[in-house]
Amino acid sequence: LTTGLLGAFTLGDLYLVMRLLKGGSLEDRIARGPLAAADLVPVVRRVANALDHGHARGIIHRDVKPANILFDNEGRAFLSDFGSASPYPAAMKAVAAGICDAILIDISHDVTPGSIREGAYLLWSAAPIYPPGTVHCAVIDPGVGTERAALAVASGGQVLVGPDNGVLLPAARRLGLPDVYRLSEPSFWRRPVSATFHGRDVFAPTAAHLASGTPVSTVGVPTNNYVDLALPTGRGDGRALVGEVLWVDRFGNLVTSIPGTLLSELPPRAGLVVEAASAALAAVPARTFGDAASGRAVVYVGSDGMLEVAVNRGSAAHALAAAPGMALRIRPA
Repeated sequence: LTTGLLGAFTLGDLYLVMRLLKGGSLEDRIARGPLAAADLVPVVRRVANALDHGHARGIIHRDVKPANILFDNEGRAFLSDFGSASPYPAAMKAVAAGICDAILIDISHDVTPGSIREGAYLLWSAAPIYPPGTVHCAVIDPGVGTERAALAVASGGQVLVGPDNGVLLPAARRLGLPDVYRLSEPSFWRRPVSATFHGRDVFAPTAAHLASGTPVSTVGVPTNNYVDLALPTGRGDGRALVGEVLWVDRFGNLVTSIPGTLLSELPPRAGLVVEAASAALAAVPARTFGDAASGRAVVYVGSDGMLEVAVNRGSAAHALAAAPGMALRIRPA
């Protein structure tokens, strides 16, 4: 976050002028080796000041990580990539609102940038809750502006609109049998189409037209040629349950790829050990968080029917240094 984000009007066009940062990221520096305290303290101080500046103006950064801390040529740190604070979701909603009268509901604007699988999980998790006739617009689109296709996928009475990179398919399969269409009718798009913002110019207007009753067959052509994506499924190996972390929520709870039905394969009322790459956590099987004392870990069946790991009044993600994609093993103690 730079405190000097400048907007200027020239001939009726709005330009956002931002500092050019050529010094790489904190992630780059960490990859080269440990940082000395004398080098790290100024970085922490500048990032803390940036966060304080944003918080004072109602802006919450939801993805503070080394890759989002950038340096200028003098080695000064800047905090970048404000997910839900960006104007992009509002722009998409504005386009949709000009086309249809649908109720617009946010699932999340804080997916890790470029993480297609993370976005696919959130859509998979949320889609079954919505009523028939719902149109989802999902934009996790690192390939924007390239030759990647744009899709509308009809399944289970709902339609999912977004890029052809797999983000729509897990949810579509959970809803029913997907019928996939490649978007082919520019008359339903906003003009001109930006090479870097298909969410506003292609996906949002198409989704709005679909929500207004336009048949999906009108906005595209059927296709069997698309990028597929399957979320991993955990399993039992006779001694333990093995899977991986699908999602870490804001409380530090870990949603795993292990179906909750597999918990019965472990001895009832036995203590458990949750093992990650570099840490292990003693836990107990439970129905909910409060079944264990404060600070104790629990393994339970979450609202999506998958096994989850939590620490009552704490963070399982912190205790296990866990992140999406990390392998987990749950075994009897």
